[in-house]
Amino acid sequence: MKKSFLVLFVSALIASVGFQFAAAQDVSVDAEAEVQITPVGLPRNPLKALKDKAGQVKANIQMQNQEFRDDKKAFIEGAKDVKAGIKTERMDFWSGVKGDRMQMQSGVKAELDAAATPEEKQAILQDARKDRAEFRMQVKEDSADMRAGFKAEWKGVRASAKELVAERFHMIMSRLVNALERFDQILARIDSRIEKLQEDGVDVAAAVTASAEASASIDVATAAVADAKAAIDVAAASETPREHLEEVRAAVRAAVDAVKEAHAALKEAVRTLKSIIPSVDASASVEAEGSVDTGN
Repeated sequence: MKKSFLVLFVSALIASVGFQFAAAQDVSVDAEAEVQITPVGLPRNPLKALKDKAGQVKANIQMQNQEFRDDKKAFIEGAKDVKAGIKTERMDFWSGVKGDRMQMQSGVKAELDAAATPEEKQAILQDARKDRAEFRMQVKEDSADMRAGFKAEWKGVRASAKELVAERFHMIMSRLVNALERFDQILARIDSRIEKLQEDGVDVAAAVTASAEASASIDVATAAVADAKAAIDVAAASETPREHLEEVRAAVRAAVDAVKEAHAALKEAVRTLKSIIPSVDASASVEAEGSVDTGN
């Protein structure tokens, strides 16, 4: 009884490890890319709670991806609108400047044509030079104000872009953190089973070694994820986040790779535990032990 129970338990662990890592396994660290989640087929087993959890996590991931795609689409459309608005405003401004200049020139010409004496013409030209100087100064001030407005609009666009990229990276980090938390839970269950087998006199040396290696890999991955989160926070707080983008990408790639390695080590620990199950003697005492709490 205990033998079949342990087989069922280890099968459940394999399914759980595989599913929990799916959220981080194939994500792209490019903020412009779509996050791709590799579907994980759950084995046929009576652990309905595990299957329900898998469906819930998958649905949450799909919802997050759709929300990000919607936000990205809204941002792109908003940026296009800002760009088009700036272009139209600039064209209207300089078209107005050109029209005002032509109107001034026409007025001066009309006054010169109507002037009766050279003195009158000289006075008209003198006034025209003064008016042109004032006009140029006004155009310069209005142009500066317009550029400042454009700069403020683009600053808002860049801030939105920075928030969108940070949101994407934080989403990836959240999935990695969730995967590591689940890894810790699974490792605790593995260690609990190893302890029970050891109490029954089973040689668990290989399983203990595999568990220790998995634990070390999880610690390394946890540190890598913390480093990536710190890099993201630094970039998000910077006035020039683009300068930190490559550093962030490298840190996130390192975190993803570390979590993959932890995942592989955890699967190896599960396989090692499963490999020693046939050595368990199906005696009466073992059958009695098979009635322990299955929540571990």
